[in-house]
Amino acid sequence: MGRCADDIASTACRALLYEVHTAPKPGLVDRENSGAHSDMQETTFFDSSCALYPYFRQAALLGAQYGSNSDTFQKLRWKGKQAEQRMRQATGGVNTHKGAIFSMGIFCAATAAAFLREGGYSRTRLVEGCAALCKGLCDDFVQLDRGLRPPRSYGEHLYCQYGIVGIRGEAERGFPSVMQLGLPALQAALKRGEGCNDAALYALLQLMTSVEDTNVLTRSDLQTLKWMQQQADSMLQKERLDHHLLQELDARMIERNISPGGCADLLALCLFVHFWEENLSKGILPYPQESGDLFGENAENKAFTIK
Repeated sequence: MGRCADDIASTACRALLYEVHTAPKPGLVDRENSGAHSDMQETTFFDSSCALYPYFRQAALLGAQYGSNSDTFQKLRWKGKQAEQRMRQATGGVNTHKGAIFSMGIFCAATAAAFLREGGYSRTRLVEGCAALCKGLCDDFVQLDRGLRPPRSYGEHLYCQYGIVGIRGEAERGFPSVMQLGLPALQAALKRGEGCNDAALYALLQLMTSVEDTNVLTRSDLQTLKWMQQQADSMLQKERLDHHLLQELDARMIERNISPGGCADLLALCLFVHFWEENLSKGILPYPQESGDLFGENAENKAFTIK
């Protein structure tokens, strides 16, 4: 049941695995070192990625059955809490993918909704679906502005301190950092003939130049975030990607305990979209009219019943 959901979930896991394996990523866990994280390594992310497959499949099923709307998001949020428990069981309590559970779950649901319910997949429909799922996510900030309640999370504290809306604002706007920064950089590098590793590094650096990464802010301050953005921009000004300079930046960021984990989550989304669209272009994924067991008039009942 749900071949499309299987395809979406496997694409999500593939994206997470490629993200963590990409190296050298300044301050982040990769195949070379653990970055600014003493409690995890690359294999910790392998374990977590595999453990999250059922959740990504559930997210796709939710999108396929209920579409991209705020009610679906509430169902997805509940599944995400269960997925977080599964992640911690797989990693011995380590938080490897909490951010990805949020953002990749949204992408899985929106992709399935676009592909099966909303006239077929397109990047525009994906963006619109993400925004529709996340409509109203920043409403809590209005309560903070009015002093109706104190901040309850790191994100809310950062909003009160810096006015930064973080991943909530990113999601509510349909992930513009992915669609306008990271993904174009990734695909432009691939078109130039770069391998997937270096193309992903270009995308990561592009994200690091502009994203207000709350993971960096939580560990440090706004001045440190600006420093990191300047360093990433300096790397992109080079004629070629210099792994040695990236390793030097990695060492400096580890020393300063800087980890752009928010950018890493967004990189995984860039990879997800690229892999999904690549499979579509190659005809690997079936279209609705080509697979009666998945789609057709009774697709919701036949293939996407959620128990």
